[in-house]
Amino acid sequence: MKGAPTPLLEGMKMKIVVNPNEKALLYVNSKLEKVYDPGVYRISGF
Repeated sequence: MKGAPTPLLEGMKMKIVVNPNEKALLYVNSKLEKVYDPGVYRISGF
């Protein structure tokens, strides 16, 4: 549970990235999956 607010900020950033490019989403998605739990980035990103 370290850095709980971080995934939230990343989620906001991801939303901005998702609009212009889906490829960027895949990159961010993969990065978040490695850094945070898949469930965490899914809730904050989507």
